[in-house]
Amino acid sequence: MQDNFDRASSVAEVAESFVRSRKPFSVVSTRDAVTIVRKQAAFCEHTEGELAELVAAIAVRHGRLVAFDLDLDDAGLEIGRAA
Repeated sequence: MQDNFDRASSVAEVAESFVRSRKPFSVVSTRDAVTIVRKQAAFCEHTEGELAELVAAIAVRHGRLVAFDLDLDDAGLEIGRAA
């Protein structure tokens, strides 16, 4: 899963590389994405919630479905839940 991660110089580029590395029509997992970003961009000071929002925005921009499977209570994500 190294793809272009080694050449990425920013958190957004790592997230972009992650989204692009997913198979076409597969769902982008926020939990998996945050894990990869943390490993590849150790310098990152963003919260997990901020990273999940970044990945979701990039995935949607690319027309991808997003699985918000990161633990929302721990990550502090500001996304409303359906009742």
